Amino acid sequence: MADGGKCRKQFHTPVKQVSRKVLQKTELCIICNLLTVKSKRFSVLHIVSSSHSLSDLGLLIETLFNLSLDVHNCPEFCCLSCGHKLQTIHKNLSKLKCLYNTTHRSLQSIATSKKRLHVSPWKAGPDPESNLTLRKSHKKLPFHNYEKSHDHYKESQTESTLKSTETQTCHWSEDEQKESGVRIILSYPNSAPKTMHIASHLQTLIRQIAFGHPKKIAAAFFNHESFQSEIVTLLKSKVNKEVEILSSVETNSVLRYVSKEALGKFSWKGVYDELHEKTPIPKGVLQAAVGKPTDNLTDRFCIPMLDVLCKVAFLHNSQLKAVPYLKSIILKKGGLKKVAFGRLSKLKDVMSYKTSNTILEKFGECFDEPLLGWKQQVENGVRKEKEILSRLHNLQSEMLLTEDPLSLEDDVNRLKQELALHRKTMFPGYSFTGDNVDMRLKVRQMTSTNQNKDLHLYHLIAYKHRVPANHLDNTTPIGNPTTIPYTSFLPTLDENSQLLEDMVVLVGIVWTDHLPELSWLKEFLPAKINHPYMKELSQKTEKVHLGILEKNEQYTSDMVDICKFVHKFVPEHDNPESDPVKCLSGGDYLTFERHKEAQSQQQDSETPSQQLKGLIPKMEDFHHQQEWLVAVSVVLCTIRCTVKIAI
Repeated sequence: MADGGKCRKQFHTPVKQVSRKVLQKTELCIICNLLTVKSKRFSVLHIVSSSHSLSDLGLLIETLFNLSLDVHNCPEFCCLSCGHKLQTIHKNLSKLKCLYNTTHRSLQSIATSKKRLHVSPWKAGPDPESNLTLRKSHKKLPFHNYEKSHDHYKESQTESTLKSTETQTCHWSEDEQKESGVRIILSYPNSAPKTMHIASHLQTLIRQIAFGHPKKIAAAFFNHESFQSEIVTLLKSKVNKEVEILSSVETNSVLRYVSKEALGKFSWKGVYDELHEKTPIPKGVLQAAVGKPTDNLTDRFCIPMLDVLCKVAFLHNSQLKAVPYLKSIILKKGGLKKVAFGRLSKLKDVMSYKTSNTILEKFGECFDEPLLGWKQQVENGVRKEKEILSRLHNLQSEMLLTEDPLSLEDDVNRLKQELALHRKTMFPGYSFTGDNVDMRLKVRQMTSTNQNKDLHLYHLIAYKHRVPANHLDNTTPIGNPTTIPYTSFLPTLDENSQLLEDMVVLVGIVWTDHLPELSWLKEFLPAKINHPYMKELSQKTEKVHLGILEKNEQYTSDMVDICKFVHKFVPEHDNPESDPVKCLSGGDYLTFERHKEAQSQQQDSETPSQQLKGLIPKMEDFHHQQEWLVAVSVVLCTIRCTVKIAI
């Protein structure tokens, strides 16, 4: 191939030409007029029937190609391609014809078996002044409770019913009766009936209304395109109305009250009952959206759904904030940070960080109410005890002065019994315990004004006594401490043996819990060590948190302030006529030492309360035992023996 003006050389596939005599007979196709050989053509018998009349394929050819075929002079053959296409068209037309005949027969049977429908005034609807009659030309609709067959229905029809049907159909003209559709007749007592033709797109709705099935009627209206938006609008209006009723002040919703007492009584059962009664539609819609409708509060889907409804109510009215209040308190107590509060508050799940702190401060305003109640009970009991003791002392003084002391002995015994009974029923009392709280705050960006901080605070708690000691006489001493020997404070042989038995039980319990090889011993060990106060000590200890003071116990001035704060809760603190009731104030060894120093510093004050006489400092048991072990180690161990042991 050359470039330029030269033409491209044309290549053709070589064909071998052989001159031979054609033996097969050729014909023209009746459709496409192309030559066909005998082996690739359809016989004319496929087109023309044996009775010298056109078959279905012949009629099809005349219809498709607008031809007029002659039985005697038409060609005998068509090509293979045209024959296959004609067969396909013929099969499809046969199927359509069969389907048409079946539908026609079924419509004829329905038209001959069903009767017209007449709706009386009392069945037409809630309006007694209107009479609604539905009719359909050619096809008559059955009533919804029609259960009889055509033959039984035909036999049961009376002549009066047929006459009434004839009078009802006379409202339509012949042209109207030829059209298939649904019409209604509105009749009023003092006016002529009116016939109305129902549009074709509304006929399905009227039929479902006539049948009377609520579920099908609602489905028909909702599936209709022109009614969907209106139904959704009405549903929105109904939901909004129910939420407004829930948000109203007259409802007294449990979601509105956020006081300390109301939140203490909050329960999801009360929320469920209220939402089920006041907002059934939003609750049902949410259950349908979840796809797991449930009415059981123990189900894991129920409370989250109630939480969503409470959040919707809070978005509608900010006064329905009981659930966000509870979440804020729980998360704040759990240690949630300020940044997380800010993010969750924007989602309306919790209140803001500032509001959460305000809630806790408001709830903590009356933190000392239980302790003040204990204080009042102790004061009442002490005053009554002093009154009984005063009467008893007067009677005993009279017995010494009277000539017949036996006459007053019964009164003295009665007062002693009354005193014993009163001491048995008195409030058991309470004590205080405190310890230091040290915190170190590290800043992210240190500057000259913003540096790391060391906070030294003091935490206080008041505990109610579980074992009362009021039955013990506190008016006279048991003995003289200057004459009592030190050996009386040492345990006796019986006490040592009892202590050894208790230690065996304690060590055995530890072994069985931590050594699997000795677990079989557990069934032979007692579960608890019996003592006289098992019933009292099995109860939960009642305590009142007194907060954290910004005081450092290492300084005497701060310890004086701590003691003054605690002394306000001592019984008879505000009574200048009597001494305050003694209360124990425990802590570690440092607290114990600083407490004694603070009381020594206040000895020159005027009143007993200012002198802090209502507090008795003591070391707690753990610290006391620790200090005792330190003292024993110092006495029994020397530097020399320690070195030998180390070697």
